[in-house]
Amino acid sequence: MQFRLLEKIGKYFVVSIYSLTAVFVTFVFKKIFINGNLDYVLPDRFPKILSRLFLFIVIFVISFIFIFLLNNLKSIIHNKSFIVIALLVIPLLMSLILIITTKVEPKSDFLTYFLIARNLSLNKIFIPNYIAMFPHTISFPFFLSLMFRIFGSSVFIAQLTGSVLSTLSVILIYVIGKEIGNRELGFFAALLWTLMPSRILYSLLICTENLFNVVALAITFLFIKTLKTTNTNKRVLHILLIGIFSAWLSSIRPNGILISIAIILYFLFFAKINLTSPNMLKIFRQNIFPIKLFLTLITIITYLLTALVINYTIESKIRQKIASPRIGWNMYVGLNINSHGQWNKNDSQLFEKLIKEKGPTQAQKIFLELSLKRLNAIVKEKKVISFAFDKIITMWHADHEAYDYAAGAQSKNLTAKIKLRKVNKIPKLIMNVYYLSSLLLSLVALFLKLKNNDFTNPLIIMGCFIILGTILLHIPFETALRYKNHSLIWFCFIAAQGITEESLLLTKFLSKRG
Repeated sequence: MQFRLLEKIGKYFVVSIYSLTAVFVTFVFKKIFINGNLDYVLPDRFPKILSRLFLFIVIFVISFIFIFLLNNLKSIIHNKSFIVIALLVIPLLMSLILIITTKVEPKSDFLTYFLIARNLSLNKIFIPNYIAMFPHTISFPFFLSLMFRIFGSSVFIAQLTGSVLSTLSVILIYVIGKEIGNRELGFFAALLWTLMPSRILYSLLICTENLFNVVALAITFLFIKTLKTTNTNKRVLHILLIGIFSAWLSSIRPNGILISIAIILYFLFFAKINLTSPNMLKIFRQNIFPIKLFLTLITIITYLLTALVINYTIESKIRQKIASPRIGWNMYVGLNINSHGQWNKNDSQLFEKLIKEKGPTQAQKIFLELSLKRLNAIVKEKKVISFAFDKIITMWHADHEAYDYAAGAQSKNLTAKIKLRKVNKIPKLIMNVYYLSSLLLSLVALFLKLKNNDFTNPLIIMGCFIILGTILLHIPFETALRYKNHSLIWFCFIAAQGITEESLLLTKFLSKRG
């Protein structure tokens, strides 16, 4: 009786997160097609209403092409040579061609990562105060410095590392999708990610996104293996590795904690565990929750111990304490109404002044106090809800920031064969059409799942957790278009599930007509 009640509560909970994710995507479409939040990249020669209508038609057509494509690729998806070419050779070649032809140089945060990595490869420390204030800024450069030690430190090696990591993320998506669903699900999720324009362009930039996505997907793969294995020793090993990798992920970008939370929530409330020991079966036949709780506790302890080791190593390297608290600056920027919670010059100038005069810890404390004052002002002016919605759409209305970064960082010499210009709307429009197509396919997938009462795919449940968690996390904290990059992988998983089901419906429709 108790088990059935928990099962019913779990079902209602999944319906809620599917529905919330669907409402969120609908909200994004409403803001774009009715309010015109994407008008600034649409052609100026037509009335805006016509441009929006044309955009929607193009998105709809591209979504249908993906469904039609699967229907015609089913026979060759099982060909291993085709898989290797489509998901390994093509992603790597696309990145390499762009690296060679665009001559993009690191700037801003990407230059900081490059310089930290180059100095680490020479056993030196660059900007220790900055690292003490933002300790996650050393994790990716440390990984990159290992590549520099082997192959030499250059922009090309850094970009090549990003390209290999980006390609590896494609392979991992295919393997995970195949493990959970079938070859079609894995292939189409990987293909959607392969062709994602922002994925391709981020491989040009010396950024954390590529490593972050690989580690996040490696954790997901280990988790899927944990669910499927019947060997207790393997399960414990996977759990320990998940804890270690999760701590590493959070050290690359603090929002890595969202992946850990999504996995824990799914594991505790939705996962089924295979028990092979007769004694265990006898003890936990009625309630397996204590085992889940115990394994979760092992994961959390491993995570915390690994995080302590990482922090100690960072402090040893920079020879000073990491700032505590760490959220002050990020919250201060995130609560700036005038900048929609995005990085801005005025806040940045205050940051430079405080870190120089007060040091990392005091600067973070001052920013935390100032951010609480900003929050209090927002509450007093009764702008909490409007500001939250404003921040959500600021972060999610488009996906072309990688192009702006690349265009702004392109070498000024004339050797680049492909010129990237910020004023050029066409590349941004193409990127956003693809992004919105993946959202539309995901929306259809969620509607189909709700309609069919199908709540069995862990990738969709965890994906919804991660997407909604990302939305909530960036309401009080700094926002930017690129901060949702990891979420796009999960939209690819959801969209691929929709494509496979819509393809079946198309097959049935065509067979009836035939």
